[in-house]
Amino acid sequence: MSKQRIVICPICGDAQNETSICVRCGTSLEKDSLLIAEGTIGPWWVREDDKSFHPGMTYDHLADLARKGKIQRHSLLRGPTTRQLWTVARYVPGIAHLLERCHQCGEHVRIKERSCPKCNASFLAYRDR
Repeated sequence: MSKQRIVICPICGDAQNETSICVRCGTSLEKDSLLIAEGTIGPWWVREDDKSFHPGMTYDHLADLARKGKIQRHSLLRGPTTRQLWTVARYVPGIAHLLERCHQCGEHVRIKERSCPKCNASFLAYRDR
């Protein structure tokens, strides 16, 4: 009788019988796919109870989620501009303006603006990993 090999998914941490796709998070466990997945990991998180085991994401991925409406003003985020503390998205520098709010004064802003017309807070992208 041969022993069943157990693998740990490097993305979600689930221990499972050897397979090419993680049964929990659906990540391909092939070497090339893991290199691609590794490139998307970054210092930003969206709080989701059902995905609390997932690694962080890059700023560009988080900004894309905001533009697509998958992050709302009341979503909970953490990242470099929140000192890694959970914060309501409309107060997160670098993200709030993508949700049409100034992170500093709460003024309604256009997504393409570079600073708040009311308080002059800068709207920067935080791409440093």
